[in-house]
Amino acid sequence: MRAYFLKDGRIREVATLPDVSDEEAIKQARALFENNAAAKYDGFEVWKGARHIHREGRPFALDDAAPS
Repeated sequence: MRAYFLKDGRIREVATLPDVSDEEAIKQARALFENNAAAKYDGFEVWKGARHIHREGRPFALDDAAPS
């Protein structure tokens, strides 16, 4: 399982999570975000392989992700 930390709609950092329940993975990713990443990133996503589990944080428009 992985937590992807997002800024402007793009992945900026990745944390590997242990293979736990979806709920526990979300809890662990949220703790990592709140303790270490909230000042740098807009939000996070949790994935298990190709399966998307959870997204949390500031919504962004596709225009926000475009380079200026």
